[in-house]
Amino acid sequence: MRQAGRYLPEYRALRGEKGCFLALVYDTEAAAEITIQPLRRYGMDGAILFSDILIVPYAMGQNLQFLAGEGPHLSPRLADAALASLHAVPERLSPIYETVKLVRAQLPADKTMLGFAGSPWTVATYMVAGEGSRDQHVTRELAYRDPIAFQAIIDGIVSVTIEYLVGQIMAGAEAVQLFNDTLARLCRAGIAVVAIAGNHDSHVRVSIYDPLLSSFGVTIRGDVRRCAEPVLVTPRRGGEVVAVYPLPYLDPAVDGLMLRSLTEEEAIANEVRERISHEQVTALALNRVRDDLRSRAGQRSIVVAHTFVAGGEGCESERELTVGQIDRVGVQSFAGFDYVALGHLHGSQQLDGPRVAYSGTPLPYSFSEQHHSKSVRIVELDASGAARVEIVPLQVGRPLRTIEGRLDDLCLDPAQAPAEAAWVPLEDVAEQRCRTGPAVRGGRGCEQLLERRHAAGRRGRQPSRGPGLEQFPPQAPAPLRGRRARGLHRRR
Repeated sequence: MRQAGRYLPEYRALRGEKGCFLALVYDTEAAAEITIQPLRRYGMDGAILFSDILIVPYAMGQNLQFLAGEGPHLSPRLADAALASLHAVPERLSPIYETVKLVRAQLPADKTMLGFAGSPWTVATYMVAGEGSRDQHVTRELAYRDPIAFQAIIDGIVSVTIEYLVGQIMAGAEAVQLFNDTLARLCRAGIAVVAIAGNHDSHVRVSIYDPLLSSFGVTIRGDVRRCAEPVLVTPRRGGEVVAVYPLPYLDPAVDGLMLRSLTEEEAIANEVRERISHEQVTALALNRVRDDLRSRAGQRSIVVAHTFVAGGEGCESERELTVGQIDRVGVQSFAGFDYVALGHLHGSQQLDGPRVAYSGTPLPYSFSEQHHSKSVRIVELDASGAARVEIVPLQVGRPLRTIEGRLDDLCLDPAQAPAEAAWVPLEDVAEQRCRTGPAVRGGRGCEQLLERRHAAGRRGRQPSRGPGLEQFPPQAPAPLRGRRARGLHRRR
């Protein structure tokens, strides 16, 4: 929603008036207006703060510019300069807090204010390279060559990000409070909570309070050095304890060195440089897990991991872990465990009968997930450790549909009734634009029509960009009268 809002005509008008993107972020009234614009137009359940992830390095002392046609530039880049050379400017965070206050004051009581910050890894890629990168090769090279210096950068980002998010919460952001309430209710019910850091998360930030929270039955594990420390769960109905091993996302370039130093008693200073794969770093961690499990005779075992297991079906929503398919981990890597609960792939699927499975995400993140059946898995282990799985479908939010045909025909076709409650993207592939006006189905406006893209020429040509993109409010979407239209899958 935050990114989609940047294509709204009212946003583009305000952007044209203010000029510089950074000026928009620091104009609290303008930033508050932009935050609320998607909510007004589409009636969402919450508003996401209009800001940018690079406000954190800006507050840490780097110079920040947004250059037309090039994107953000940070200087000095930390590939060439030391973190200690920066002079922090914490007051650069204060206007963002004022924006949160303005938005919260304007939101209805039943709408949520969501804070916003970037993950430390993503922010670090900009700080090190000075600009965006498709493969983050400059950052990866620094992390591989000088892990101590890179860890100092991550630690600095984590420290400022925590301050930044706390400031947003104090100003009125509510998402963290909702998360806390959920955990409190689960704890009161006597339910053990086990969560891990994924590839979008900062391991340090996610697990900073893990030692404290674990004493209350909540485990949020991000430190791979603790992979052989299971969460021991005592079944309510009796029986042997179940050992749950939380295994966060493993970066071969960073965690591989760490795990090797732990398993082979080699310090990082020895400069072990050979590259290892995702499967190899996973094997290093699981070997430590198996060593611990062998000392727990009779206990059943569960591994919670975040990785791409070979044979799994991905979609456009997931971030590629590597170029090509060298990020795949063989299902045989998880041999010997009673159940393996996986994260990363957004679709619900199993890979070794019910024993190794992805629950998937509870909500779709792109139109590539429109055919997913969103669900959760309830897993029971019998006395021998065999898993019995119940898949519970979820009905959360609007479904996604891509439909094809003439819009006036689609609006009158009874077979398209299921699409009335769905989000539907359409692309106009006619030679000329048609006039805007109310598109109706059964006398009602097509509230689910989010956008229309114009593509000049024959069917199959690429959609136009920039001025060719129109956004329509729910009350007045544009028709494609007499035109051929087809669904447009949107990349995330």
